[in-house]
Amino acid sequence: MRNWLLLFLVVFPFSAFSQEADTAAVARQVDSLLEVSRRFCDESKLDSARAGVEAAEKIVLKEWGKGSLAYGDVCFHYGRVSYFLEKYAEAELSWLEALDIREKLLGKEHPDYAKSLNNLGFLYRKTGDAEKAEKLYLEARAIRKKALGEEHPDYLISLDNLADLYNETGRYEKAVPVYLEDLAIREKFFGKENPEYCGSLINLALTYNNIGQYKKAEPLLLEAKTIFEAGLNDTEHPYYVNGLSILANLYSITGQFAKAEPLLLDVLAIRKRKSGEAHPLYCGSLINLAILYKNLGQYEKAEQLLLEARHIFEDKLNNTEHPYYANGLNNLAILYHAIGQYEKAEPILLDVLTFMEKQPGKGHPRYWGSLANLANLYYGMGQYEKAEPIYLEANSFFEVELNNREHAYYINGLHNLADLYRNIGNYEKAEALYLDTRDIREKRWAKPISGMRKV
Repeated sequence: MRNWLLLFLVVFPFSAFSQEADTAAVARQVDSLLEVSRRFCDESKLDSARAGVEAAEKIVLKEWGKGSLAYGDVCFHYGRVSYFLEKYAEAELSWLEALDIREKLLGKEHPDYAKSLNNLGFLYRKTGDAEKAEKLYLEARAIRKKALGEEHPDYLISLDNLADLYNETGRYEKAVPVYLEDLAIREKFFGKENPEYCGSLINLALTYNNIGQYKKAEPLLLEAKTIFEAGLNDTEHPYYVNGLSILANLYSITGQFAKAEPLLLDVLAIRKRKSGEAHPLYCGSLINLAILYKNLGQYEKAEQLLLEARHIFEDKLNNTEHPYYANGLNNLAILYHAIGQYEKAEPILLDVLTFMEKQPGKGHPRYWGSLANLANLYYGMGQYEKAEPIYLEANSFFEVELNNREHAYYINGLHNLADLYRNIGNYEKAEALYLDTRDIREKRWAKPISGMRKV
């Protein structure tokens, strides 16, 4: 009896250890599959990414079941794959399931719960539901600040996502203080001679650009440019190239075309060298250069570049669903409008509108910006009966759905509608809209923006 008991005491701990080791090995296998799936997503190998998640799911269901934290991780990665496949309804369901599991097992103050909130916010932002996205971003930011601290990379991600949302929806006065906070943290955490600091400078400058505060934007962009060129000796970094594009856009808007052109040509050359001609970024550079030539009245050059970008997307990339493709078509239609070739412009704008309705959807300002371009075309053609209801519908979206009467698209639409009423002799309506436009612009430019840059 004593020998049996001794044998039991020796063998039992070994058996328990063996089971724990097996469980840990299975957990590592699941983690490895999910990490591989993440990498495949980043490389746009989405079929392989889905296969990785499916393999992990089989193991998790067998070992721990649907109520487990591991299954929540599987749902989270399923959502990621679905998002990149543009299956947004599937992504939402998966991320909501992951959120529910993490809330039950980890609580609402855990970083993984915040990660689920962040991804759902990103999804709603992508599909045009800015209100839902903002709420989730704010909640994720608060959790990360408390759980991880202000210098953690995930907290910085929350700041960037929130500020980007404000920028996209025209709420620039909210974006600026968030970008200023982000810049101060990155300066403290990384130092000034760092691409992350420069990226923050560029984001802040872009916001000032959108507001029309070009005197604030230019020194930030020049600072980033100098750091990349002199401090980092890296003139091919994506942030550097993006900064050059924004600086060129600033010079173009302010009529400094002689400064803008060489910058845009530099960007085009870098992207051709780094990515090749059959790449969306190269096409984006072609489009930006075309916009400059259109503003200079060099319509033939502009048309040639826009047609080249369209050709690359259609024939070389076989990708007519990329946002840059729609942007190029939009600018091609604007060009044809400018030179009076309305019969070419209209079908292109209708195609762009169909694209925008699908992505990013009717809840996004870019859709209504495209619709406004169609209204502008009808206005230019003298088809006021077609233009008026479009202007009114677009204005209603910004007033009611977005609750933002200071968005640039809204202000431009209001002014164009006033022009329309003036041309048809409805001077009373025209005057009211002109006055309204003036008041909004004065309020927008006079509004103080909170936050000071920390040096």
